[in-house]
Amino acid sequence: MPTPALHEGRVDAAAGDRHLHVVDAATGEILWEVRLGDGPFVTNNTSGAPTIADGVVHVGSPSTKTLYALDLRTGEQLWTHDSGPVKAAPAVVDGLVVYTTTTGQIGAVEAGSGELVRVQELSTDPLAPAGPVIVDDVLLVPGQDGLVHTMTLDELRGPTVWDVAVPLLLGLVVAGALGALAARVLRRRRA
Repeated sequence: MPTPALHEGRVDAAAGDRHLHVVDAATGEILWEVRLGDGPFVTNNTSGAPTIADGVVHVGSPSTKTLYALDLRTGEQLWTHDSGPVKAAPAVVDGLVVYTTTTGQIGAVEAGSGELVRVQELSTDPLAPAGPVIVDDVLLVPGQDGLVHTMTLDELRGPTVWDVAVPLLLGLVVAGALGALAARVLRRRRA
């Protein structure tokens, strides 16, 4: 069974029965449970580890290859994302849910909607089920290749419009200036 998450007296645990169980920590009473779908059996784990942030449980499933967002109080499904096989607990930071897969990818989705921000391959080997750790806006992602892969949150978010537009505009300004200079040189030669 993956590592459970604890929040405000509730224990969230994904179990080998492909369910996410939310239990009252004091009484052991099951508050709600949700089946995380069906899919092929994964030999060493059928459910991912949950993370709780802002009243939402984020959990992936290696068998359904889906990342889920569920309301912590009710278990209502808020959104899903076709993530690939997720076993590690996702990290939630700056409005993003960052996840890793057993196929060597790291991905980020918008926390409120599940909309894909970016997915990138970090390794041809599986990433470790320990999940991403964020330190000072840098993601540290252990891999089963024996490496700790690093990436900044800005790199994960990808280029912005300004990252593309500013060099393009600067290039146009430089090209225009060079063109004007060339025209001036040609006029002087003709005179």
